Amino acid sequence: MHHYAMRAPEGQLLFHEWIEAHALWRMLTERASFIALVLMPNHVHALVSDESQELALQRARRAYALWRNARRGQSGAVWEHGDVPKVVDGRKYEQKTLRYTYLNPCEAGLVRDPLEWPFSSYRDALGLAMPAIQSPVRDAENLHSRVTAALSSRQKVSPLPRSAAPDLRPDLRRLLGAVCSLTRT
Repeated sequence: MHHYAMRAPEGQLLFHEWIEAHALWRMLTERASFIALVLMPNHVHALVSDESQELALQRARRAYALWRNARRGQSGAVWEHGDVPKVVDGRKYEQKTLRYTYLNPCEAGLVRDPLEWPFSSYRDALGLAMPAIQSPVRDAENLHSRVTAALSSRQKVSPLPRSAAPDLRPDLRRLLGAVCSLTRT
């Protein structure tokens, strides 16, 4: 596995608005295949199976830079140069890196629960995103408990949603929230 941490230049953000984050997400996911992907306002964590995805990531970064600069009427660097992927070797290190990636929005204080961050493939891995950018893991319950173990001691995290909800009364707010969450809108 290779871990790419792609950063905006110091003091800059990759996206200011939802439309920019969504465009970055789309450009990355249309061009590359991910084990995990998390967009942060000033950087991106991308875990890929091997270095063969590097060209696809470069193309996505370039496409986003051109699009964003044109949209804002700006020019200049959108990405920091010299990002070198880290080779993640060994099952334990892979799990640690995956957990770090998925918890990044929580550690940054953007959300309290990794399920809340829309621009993360965490929900995809758990089988809770449509359209998904990756196949769900075989044991979603195990992944969710491993990822959220550190958070549960500090704060309340969401249990993994079950397929059979105990309360099926129609509630427009809950339905709207679920649809928005599933579709990253």
